[in-house]
Amino acid sequence: MWEKNDKKNGRKNSFFFVKRGVIEEKEWDVYVYGLELLISESFCTLLVVCIGLCTGKLVETVIYLFTYIMIRVYAGGYHASSHRNCIMIFNLSYVGVLYIMEILQYFGILKLLDIATLVATIIIFGMAPIEDLRKPLDEEEKFTYREKSRKRVLFFFLFAIIMNRIFPQLKGKLCYGSIAICEISLLLLVGYIKNKRLIYHRKMM
Repeated sequence: MWEKNDKKNGRKNSFFFVKRGVIEEKEWDVYVYGLELLISESFCTLLVVCIGLCTGKLVETVIYLFTYIMIRVYAGGYHASSHRNCIMIFNLSYVGVLYIMEILQYFGILKLLDIATLVATIIIFGMAPIEDLRKPLDEEEKFTYREKSRKRVLFFFLFAIIMNRIFPQLKGKLCYGSIAICEISLLLLVGYIKNKRLIYHRKMM
């Protein structure tokens, strides 16, 4: 249902731009896909923000989303097969993040997250970008994405360390940026495995 609405709205808005001469008709499919993705991502983000509001974790949610989006857009990694699945997986993952953070804070073992974030930063630095084989990147794009993902993950990692030193009382909130880095590294690993399996199956066919 969500996907049908996304496609309907994407086509409707693209047709509006074609009629107004804003985009060329030959670029119709590209803009339809882009608008579908924008609508889907906006809805997905809005749901996560609602979860943050309902759980009293709005600031933490904003920190998580900002870190996640800024790195993920260039790092790539696993992508769901449909917009609906993407929305479901992302929101369920964030609910999982909230539970993990509560457990770490309850047992006073947030330092484990520091170690996990260091490992995750190394993984992202070494592996990004992991492309979606349905939309492969050319060599220039890979270089650009690699540079930007490396700079951004290092920035957020160092920023978290410095801010935790200066404002230790904010560690409980800033850790949501750290766990976003950990999640992205996991998505890179899953995406890498998925790509290897797809390549293997294509060779076998």
